[in-house]
Amino acid sequence: MKIKWILFLSFLITALFILSKNFAQIDEVPSGYFPLKIGYRWTYTYKTITVNKEIVAIARFDGKFYYGMRINDSDYLTFFRVSNDTVYTLDTVNHRNESPIFILNANVGDRLTIHPDYICNYGSSIVFYGGEDTVSTLAGNFTQCYHFYHIKQCMDAGDIDSWLAKDVGMIKYVKDSYFGVRTWTLSSYSTSTSVNSNSDSKISSFKLYDNFPNPFNPTTAIKFDLPEACNVELIILDILGREIRTLVNEYKTAGSCTAIWDSKDYLGNDVSSGIYFYNIRFSDYSQTKKMVLLR
Repeated sequence: MKIKWILFLSFLITALFILSKNFAQIDEVPSGYFPLKIGYRWTYTYKTITVNKEIVAIARFDGKFYYGMRINDSDYLTFFRVSNDTVYTLDTVNHRNESPIFILNANVGDRLTIHPDYICNYGSSIVFYGGEDTVSTLAGNFTQCYHFYHIKQCMDAGDIDSWLAKDVGMIKYVKDSYFGVRTWTLSSYSTSTSVNSNSDSKISSFKLYDNFPNPFNPTTAIKFDLPEACNVELIILDILGREIRTLVNEYKTAGSCTAIWDSKDYLGNDVSSGIYFYNIRFSDYSQTKKMVLLR
């Protein structure tokens, strides 16, 4: 009996260690000049046109975790990750190769070669022009900004200049397109260490959003809005109604919250493809929505 308990405890400790490593990878907030985390948002403006960008999902490709960025209301995501002060991008629709796009610890004049699949987006290479620029935007003035110059490869396509600010990310970029050269500047943003908005962001009612992406593999984001502080429970159920995972069970302040499900059960095992449900409960309220896991 004693040996069985020792084996069980060893298994439990190992499972918790593996889970902690996985969640550490998922919850990691990379370098401040290109912050990535679920819920981070940026809005850019060119004259009367606006573009909204938000980190809405986490996915794993070839053993690496990427943060999925949605532009406006598109179902298409562009994925990014930061490793050793290098920013990588991955286009999973058109390409399977990732490419470095920024080096955050570069010296002035350093040049980064872009993967051939991405030269019409970012140029054939990117040159670091310096880290002392001051940039004025609708969201405020930023100092000690990193400035990158993109060596164009494709006609009428791709970025020309980019500026990054610490703890904010991209604050300004110049882009060439079919419509001509346009300069986009940051008008509002929300990150973990900085919050700025030109609009009233007060939440007046509860809302449970559709998970995104859906269908998904292996991770999906579940967002909900709380008009007031309360105890919240968010659980995952299988098609038979059996509880397989609790994502949230704590007191939450008013605001928007996002939980990530990595398609694992309580023991850290991958669940099979199929239909699952997520149920949120607070006070006397309960709501359930459906999602599909496709491995």
